[in-house]
Amino acid sequence: MKPSRRVLGYAIAALIFGFIAYSLLKSWRQIDLSSFTLDARYLFASLVPHAAGMALAALGWGLIVRRLDPQSSLIKSAKIYYYTNVPKNLPGTVWYMFGRVYLHEKEGLAKAVASVALVLEMVLIVLASALVYLACLLLQPGAGVVDWRYILLTLAAGAALLHPGVFGRVVNWVLGKLNQSGVANVSLQFRDIGLWLVLYVVVIAIGGVALFLLVNAVYPAAVGTFALITRAWAISVILSSLVFWLPGHLGIRDGILVMALGSFMPMSAALVVALLWRVWMALDELLWAALATRL
Repeated sequence: MKPSRRVLGYAIAALIFGFIAYSLLKSWRQIDLSSFTLDARYLFASLVPHAAGMALAALGWGLIVRRLDPQSSLIKSAKIYYYTNVPKNLPGTVWYMFGRVYLHEKEGLAKAVASVALVLEMVLIVLASALVYLACLLLQPGAGVVDWRYILLTLAAGAALLHPGVFGRVVNWVLGKLNQSGVANVSLQFRDIGLWLVLYVVVIAIGGVALFLLVNAVYPAAVGTFALITRAWAISVILSSLVFWLPGHLGIRDGILVMALGSFMPMSAALVVALLWRVWMALDELLWAALATRL
C-alpha cells in the first residue's frame, strides 16, 4: 500500500474511533448499565453473519461496477468496497462516496462510472430493504415506525427508477447535461437488476440475523422476535439511505433503530443495542478493511 493511502487510512480510523467515543459519552448518562449483562457468545456470534453480509455486499458492488465497465476487476472493486465501508461510520455518507470515486479513479475507472454505480447500489439497497421489511411484516403483522403503505410506495418508486428503459435514459441525460464522459450509453437488463436485487435482499436479511444475535447479547429475545428485529433493521436502512445527504444521518439511523426495537423491548435496552451495534460493527469493518489489504 502506498504511504499516502496508509496515512489516509490511519486518519480515517482515528476519526472513526473519536466519533464512536463521542457518541458513547454523549449517550452514557441515558443508560443504566446495572440492569444489563453482556453475553459474549452472542456478541461474537454476530460477527459471523455481519462478515458474510459484507462479503456479499462487496460482491454486489463488484458486479455492478463490472456491468458498467467490463474491464474492471472484481477483486479490486471488493477491496475498495471494504476500504470505503469504514468511512460510513463518520457523519455524512458523502465520505464513503468520495472515497469510492477517488479510489476507483486511481484504478482507471471514470468518475461517471463510479458515480452511476453508487446510485445503483443505493437504490438497490433501499428496494431490498423494503422487500425484507414487507416480508417480515407478513410473517409478523403489527404496527411499525412507518406505515407499510409508505414502504410500498418507496418500493414502487425504486422499481420504476431501476426499470432498464428508465434508468439508462435518466442517467445518460444527466451525464450529458453535466458533460461527463466514461459511461457510454448505460443500458441495463432485467436479469442484471434481478440478480443484484436478490443479492441485496440476502445482504439485508443477513444483517437482520446479525442484529438478532447482538440483541440477545444484551437482552433475551425469543426466536419469535426475529421478524420484528429484522424489520427494525430494514426500516433503519431505508430511512437512513433516503436522508444520506444530511450530516446527522447516523443519528437518524440509530434513532429509528431505537424506536423500532423499543416497540417490543425496554427503551433502555434498545438504546444499548443501537450504540453497541454501531461500535461493534464499526470495529469489525475496520478489521476487514485491514484484512482487505492482503487481497
